[in-house]
Amino acid sequence: MQARQRLTWALMLGLVSVSAMSTAPTTRAAETLAIEPGHPRIFFTAKDLPALKKRIETTHARQWAGLKKWADGPASGKWSNKQLRQHLPAYAFLYRLGGGTNYAAEAISMARRIAAFDIGDLSKGDVSAGDLEGTPKAMAIAYDWCYDRLTAEDKAAILKGLDAHCGWLLKNRIEPHTHPMNNHRSTSACSMGMGGLAMHGDHPNAERYAAAALRVCEEFVCIHRHFSAPGDGMAGCEGGSMEYTRST
Repeated sequence: MQARQRLTWALMLGLVSVSAMSTAPTTRAAETLAIEPGHPRIFFTAKDLPALKKRIETTHARQWAGLKKWADGPASGKWSNKQLRQHLPAYAFLYRLGGGTNYAAEAISMARRIAAFDIGDLSKGDVSAGDLEGTPKAMAIAYDWCYDRLTAEDKAAILKGLDAHCGWLLKNRIEPHTHPMNNHRSTSACSMGMGGLAMHGDHPNAERYAAAALRVCEEFVCIHRHFSAPGDGMAGCEGGSMEYTRST
């Protein structure tokens, strides 16, 4: 399972060599964020799709074929609650790059299952506190990459879930005065930030989540740069993901 996750994210990040959010903010004047108005806007935008589709026909053809083979395999659609957030991005990615509307339907269905989790009482077992650090990211990717396939009911259900899960992270992972280098806080900020980006234009709390995530990212990157030994880059570590998220 972890190997397949690595393949999915390696393919996505390999295709998207730089952030496509050309309107990304460098400052937070008056907490106003410049966010790409259309969809998709997480990791890449519509203008990047032709180049990405060219790559899956050439340089990344083998990885693309492997991802489709896995998604079309016998395990498809049989994921547990714990696996939903891990595998959802693969289906959304397949749809967005032209794999077929069936992948969008699967990603949206998975997002709605996540959105329906009872997070008011984590003891019920729908999802753990650790899972909640990743569920907004999964729902955000489905919402953003499959936006043109969402019905009004899909949008309402996923937005409700995104708001609830992002709100939980803000209250329990971001606002408490934990150490700024705490990995739970930084991971939660990345996920919550994606939730805010996806919700932008469709929910009043979107900018609140995105701005809070950006503050954590900037704080994390600043501290990491200050205390890292000379030549100790951030590639491949938590700091690397924070730097990438901050740039988007």
